[in-house]
Amino acid sequence: MLKVSWVDVSSIQEPLALRIWGGRGAVRLIDEQPALGAMLLERLDHRQSLEHVPESEATTVAGTLLRRLVVNSDLHYGSVLRGEREPWLVIDPKIIAGDVEYGIAQLLWNRFSELRTSADFERRLAMLAEVASLDTARARQWALVRIVGYWLWALSVDASEDPKKCRLLVEWLQ
Repeated sequence: MLKVSWVDVSSIQEPLALRIWGGRGAVRLIDEQPALGAMLLERLDHRQSLEHVPESEATTVAGTLLRRLVVNSDLHYGSVLRGEREPWLVIDPKIIAGDVEYGIAQLLWNRFSELRTSADFERRLAMLAEVASLDTARARQWALVRIVGYWLWALSVDASEDPKKCRLLVEWLQ
């Protein structure tokens, strides 16, 4: 599969991340042309992501991948696609150095509509922490920091629904 992106801060490190991961839990990088923003990647099924499987399965798979990879600041259910070499593989990495717990936030706020109560939220947080062998208190703290950051960004761009979701998530985290 050929991926061509604008060459910018968010995409320039993607080939490096894929080389570091070496196909372990992530799509394999076959070739690249960084100046063109082009990468040749192993073929995955773009029609099948973790957004389309039951929440408990998606959470288990995502938590396992969270633990296996370098810290990905944008791991979410839509960035995990069906593969042949492994059942599920991460695409579109945004890596940073730091605590693995930093990467939990998107997995908490994506698929938000399935979190009807604080108990649902706590169940997802606990499942992710267990599957990924995370320190639950640290994961909760990082999630709070990242969700507040996202909330502020959403307010700055006048997003309509995200601030409401962020407010509720922050309440549940406290």
